[in-house]
Amino acid sequence: MSSSSQSLPSIVDVELAQRRIERYVPATPIIYSPLFKQKYGVDVYLKGDGLTPTGSFKLRGAVNALCCLSNEQKKSGVVAFSTGNHAQAVAYSANRLNIPSIIIMPHTAAQVKISNTRAFGAEVVLFDPEKEQREALANSYINERKVTLIHPYDDFNVIAGQGVSGLECCLQLQQLDIVPDEFYLAISGGGYLAGFSLGAEKYFPLAKIIGVEPEVSPPWKISLEKNRATQVLPKCTSICDAIMPPTPKPGVIPWEMLRDRISDIVTVNDNTALIGMACAMKYFGVIAEPSGACGLGEIALKHKELIGKKVVSIISGRNVDQAILSMAVKLIDQV
Repeated sequence: MSSSSQSLPSIVDVELAQRRIERYVPATPIIYSPLFKQKYGVDVYLKGDGLTPTGSFKLRGAVNALCCLSNEQKKSGVVAFSTGNHAQAVAYSANRLNIPSIIIMPHTAAQVKISNTRAFGAEVVLFDPEKEQREALANSYINERKVTLIHPYDDFNVIAGQGVSGLECCLQLQQLDIVPDEFYLAISGGGYLAGFSLGAEKYFPLAKIIGVEPEVSPPWKISLEKNRATQVLPKCTSICDAIMPPTPKPGVIPWEMLRDRISDIVTVNDNTALIGMACAMKYFGVIAEPSGACGLGEIALKHKELIGKKVVSIISGRNVDQAILSMAVKLIDQV
């Protein structure tokens, strides 16, 4: 965990982050589909966070964290570990800010994410997750090269940066005169939802905040049931790779922020994610990766429970390999 996590981020920190990063990360849109409403009877508003320059929400947190480094830290460079979206975000941000970056990625990561990270100018180090630990590899670079770790979710400045999405989303909803009943966000370590929740709590305190995670590895669901952060190793693999870290467990800071804020956790399977991807393409004209679409898939499948409600689903990323995208395309006529 970063040393910047000595306290919990607040909405003030998010507002400061918004001003800090606005030159690097343009606002992403709210997208509505009357045809989805006609089909499923639910008013769904997508927050298109896959439409950032790196194709995921992760960019805001990475830019904010790098902007907050000292001049000495910027000169020495940074290291990050990720299955792909945080990797691309740090690589892109470091390139924009002229900071050297080392990105540690599992060799099993989506090829598009590995290729993009290299294209953004990072030194990419691939590892075998069955034989090596990404944290240990990162520590070796920290010790040898004196680089600074940019943690994907357990970092004060990363969370504050991710919170800009929630602040931005809530202000956009206000401008549209929309009062949401529920927010659906994919959750892994929890940094995104932790930051997002600050804006939701300020502007729409009555709205439910619902985390979505893979049923094959539900650390947040189990942790909330036990009332303590718990690691839950995956039973098997999932196409929702972005929310399947090697050590699936709530982050320290996100857990403290979310344990009393989350209204519910739902678990989904790969088919739900593919349905979400198909719905995103058919009704909203949006490409979504499985993790980013799992909330929309859950909404489509349980739409009868949501009729009459206004629901916000966050499409957190669009970085998906062609083979998985093709699987979703085959479902378009069925949704």
